[in-house]
Amino acid sequence: MKFGQGLKGLSMGLLALALFSAPVVANASGVTVYKNGDKYVKIGGRIQMQYHSVNKSGDTNPANNTNTDSVFFRRFRPFIEGSVIPNWTGKFQWDMGKAADSNEVAIKDAYMRYTGFNNMSVT
Repeated sequence: MKFGQGLKGLSMGLLALALFSAPVVANASGVTVYKNGDKYVKIGGRIQMQYHSVNKSGDTNPANNTNTDSVFFRRFRPFIEGSVIPNWTGKFQWDMGKAADSNEVAIKDAYMRYTGFNNMSVT
């Protein structure tokens, strides 16, 4: 087999793989898990972990020399976005990391948008 024939076979194999594989698109704005015409559903999010270390040493009493370490989610913000009805899209994002007061979950972004008007949308 010649080198050019091998590249042609490889190209055809990659093309067949691309045509017959499930369409999943991943980028910074999430992963499209469903797409059919104008209907789609995306999921995604961002995670930021934080490590905190406190080293209390130097006290004359060795019992007071304590170290504490903690690891926690500073931000854990999943979202779901999509459109299942023509001309309507929406997004819902919540934070399960560090929330205000005693809340364990805080809503960070939530909207519905209507795009059925010419040259205008209402959010």
